[in-house]
Order: sequence, then structure tokens, then C-alpha cells
Amino acid sequence: MKKTKLTIALMGSMAVTSAFATTGTEVNASLVKYSNTSLDNATTNPDSIIKRTTTLVNTLVNDTAVQKHLVNSLVAEKTAGLKTKAANYKSAADEKLKNKKNKLADRQTVAAETKGFAKINAWKDVLSSKIEVEKQRGRVRAARNAINELAKFVNDGFFNDTVAQANGIRVTLKNGLNDYNNQLVNPSKDMLSNAWSAATKFNYVDYTANIHSFWDTRMNVWSDASDLTKDAQAFNELTNVATIEAIAQIKGQDTAASIKDYANANELAFQVTTLGNSEQVVKDLVNSPTANLYLLCSNNAQAIVNNSAVKNAVDTINQLQNKEEIATVIDAVLAKVGIDSDYTIANINSILPNIPGKKLILDAISNAIGNAGSISVDADYNLKVDITGLAAQPLADAIAGNSIYKEVVASQNLVVGSDVCNYDAVSTSTTRVGQAMMAATNYYANAIAKESGTPVDAATKSKVLMALEANLYANINKIK
Repeated sequence: MKKTKLTIALMGSMAVTSAFATTGTEVNASLVKYSNTSLDNATTNPDSIIKRTTTLVNTLVNDTAVQKHLVNSLVAEKTAGLKTKAANYKSAADEKLKNKKNKLADRQTVAAETKGFAKINAWKDVLSSKIEVEKQRGRVRAARNAINELAKFVNDGFFNDTVAQANGIRVTLKNGLNDYNNQLVNPSKDMLSNAWSAATKFNYVDYTANIHSFWDTRMNVWSDASDLTKDAQAFNELTNVATIEAIAQIKGQDTAASIKDYANANELAFQVTTLGNSEQVVKDLVNSPTANLYLLCSNNAQAIVNNSAVKNAVDTINQLQNKEEIATVIDAVLAKVGIDSDYTIANINSILPNIPGKKLILDAISNAIGNAGSISVDADYNLKVDITGLAAQPLADAIAGNSIYKEVVASQNLVVGSDVCNYDAVSTSTTRVGQAMMAATNYYANAIAKESGTPVDAATKSKVLMALEANLYANINKIK
């Protein structure tokens, strides 16, 4: 068969996949840019979940004037009914004091007019009334003091505004998680599921279409060209920052190094799952009359072994798909990025003055707020804020839940292990990537056989696979 005819045949058979122009370098650069933007937004963008949370929490936890203002507003909010009760109690106590004074005056008159031994009992009654009057005066003073102290707490709405801010962040977190799952995660899972299914059926065209759709979706998000809702974007940024910090925590390194490792890991995953985006190069290599494809494949595979950036990328992917490892660092991750849970704002007992009925007031406040929610009160009357405590598990799942990492790890030996440039290993592989490699090999080999009029043989398939892997390894080796 003439080279020109083979070239035309391959170009025609690859038309369905040749439109995919994204490169591993573009994937890497887009994720680096997106990660840096996410980190910048965490400190500057008022729509960022991290920015909103850290701003509110830092103010509440570190500003004593704000703490007193919050407690003042809280006490006023939750003791409005007690103020009314105290006023009503004082009114009744005043009336009782008046009656007791009148009774004392009557008894004094009787005692002054009584003669003989009866006078002794009459003065006893006077003494008893005096005691009752003093007791009642004490009750009136206590009620007056309670009214005066409670009047110092002004309900200016600050507590309710603070709770509204905290609850607003929780709503964004909840809605963002739902939208993130519905608009990004679930569709991505469907694309990957379709790709893996196509790989098991050795359907290269469907595999390629679905795997590129997955990466196009990711690129749209990283390039701010997606249709995600505002809340979903905020949650995805939170996930991105948390992922970078998780890498930093696991590896004991700084943010810049972690961004690089994260971007390199995704570039590696892109290259492996798109098979090096290799259509044109495979065509050129197969057509080359002088190329020693096995030698080229082996040399490129060896270059990967010597590439420390690729090794780090492989390690990062292994760590990111390890749910147990992510779970061990997620609390530290949240604390580091500034959205840890369960901060103590102030102790209401220490701020509230010692007034009659203080325990009753404290219990009333505690019962009214409860020990759950954005703002809560614990058994020791500590006022606490827990805006994003519910984020830990969803974030851990989001970080470790990308099944594409799992498939890259499963096919590791075909890329950086003992099975490189090995036709038998690929043809018998049960991994999705191995099956996709074989699907691509069959696809190209069948195109060659169709034009040449000869049956597809093992030699042709081996040649195509060596070309495919040589290009794949060369692209992987570009990771720096």
C-alpha cells in the first residue's frame, strides 16, 4: 500500500477525534491559574466562602468590643420577656409593699392603744410587720435592680445580623455543594462512566469523545467559562483550596509546591487518559519508514523514570485518591484555610453582671439559642460559632472522589512501571486505561488493514501500540 493512501485513510478515520486540541500544557497552566485565583479570592473576594467565614470569625473571636456588643445584643434579644416579667413583678411588689406598710401602721395604732398583757402581743405583731415590710422592700429593690441591669442591654439587632451572616454562609455552602454535585460532579461521573464502559467494549471513538468531554468540562471551570451557579463556583473554589492544602499537609510542603504538584498530577491524568492526545503523531510514526518504534518507546519510557516531576505527580495522584489519607488531614486543612469549626466567641456568664435571677437569664438564653446551629451556647454558657463544621466530609469526598485518579493509579505499571512498551501487558490488561490503549490500537490497525487489504496481524497492532505509547511517554515527560 502506498504511503499516501495510508495517510489519507488514517486522516479520514481519525476525523472524529482530531478536533480535540487541548494539550497537557494547557491543562497544567489553566489549573495553576485557577488555583492562584482561588487562593487570592480566599483573602479578597467577598463572595468566597473562605473570605466570608474568616472575616466573620476573626472579628467575633479576636475583637473584645465586638464580643461584648454581640452578647449585649444577644441578652437584650433573649431577655425581652424577662424585662416585662421583672417590670410586672416590681409593680406587684410595690403594691404588696404598700399594703404591708398600711398593715404595719394599723398594727402600730393598735399597739399604742392596747393596755395590759395584750399590749405585748400587739407589739409582737408590729415587729412581725416591720420584718415583712423590710423583706418586701428587698424584693422591690431586687426587681428594680434587675430592671435597671437588663435595661443596659440594648437590642440593636446586631446579634440577629450576625446570625444571619453566619447562616448565609451555611446556605451558600449547602446550596453550593448541591449545585457542585448536580452541575459538575454527577455529569463528570457520567462522562467517565461512559468512557470506561466504552474502553471495556474497545470502542475508541466513544471513549475518546467522553474522556475529552470530561477534560473540556474541567477546562471550562478552570478558565471561568462554565455555566456553574455562583454558589457552585464558590464551593468548587473552596474544594480547590482545600485540595492544595491537603497536598501541603500530606507532603509537608508549602502552597506553591503543592499547586505545582496538583497541576502536574492533572496534566499526568490528562495525558494518560487521553492517551497522549496522539492521533496525528501516531499517524506520522506508523508511516515512518525508518522509525524503530520499540526503541523509541523504551527510550521515552526510561526518560519518565528519570523525571522527578512525574514521580511527584504519580505520588500526588495516589494520595488524592486515598480517602483514608485525606480523612486524616481534613480537619487540619480546614483549620489552615481558616474555616475550622466550633470557635468560642465569649463566655456569657463572665460578661453578664451578677444580678438577681442571673442563672435564670443564662438558662433562658441557652435554651433559646440551643447547642447547635451557626451560633450556639454550650453547657458552660460559652457562645460559639460553627459556620462550616458541616464541610469536612463533603470536602474530603470531593477531594478523594475523582475516579479518574483511581484509573490512573490502576494503570500505573503501563505508564511508569514494569509493563511499559509491552504489547502482551496491554492486550491482556483489565484496567480502563489499558483497555483504552488496546481500543486505540485496534482502531488504527483496522484502518491500516482496511486500506491495505490485508488482515490485521499482531505485528501491525504491536507497531501501532509502540507508536501510541512512545508519544504518550514523550508527552508525559514534558511534565516539569
